[in-house]
Amino acid sequence: MNLAQHTPGPLTVAASGDRQFHIKSDYLHREGEWEDIYVSLSGFCGSYGPQLFAAAPDLLHAAKAALFVLTIVNARSPGTNEQGAIEALAAAIAKAEVPA
Repeated sequence: MNLAQHTPGPLTVAASGDRQFHIKSDYLHREGEWEDIYVSLSGFCGSYGPQLFAAAPDLLHAAKAALFVLTIVNARSPGTNEQGAIEALAAAIAKAEVPA
């Protein structure tokens, strides 16, 4: 399994019962290692909603891009209050990453 990569999106959401959802990747139409392309989970997503779980790979990619840009901006103009956002993004990315 390629731990540096995350399951390629998009992930889809379908209702599977009363307040139950199924989130899955399009693994049947993808090439690659099974562990890298397969996602299938079902259940109750609480107040977060299944769309948040389905958007997670895209949100991780966006967070990494934003962290890159904010780090550059902060280095060029220190003291412009990006540090809190940098720390929050770094923590969220670390939480989402697969441990080595």
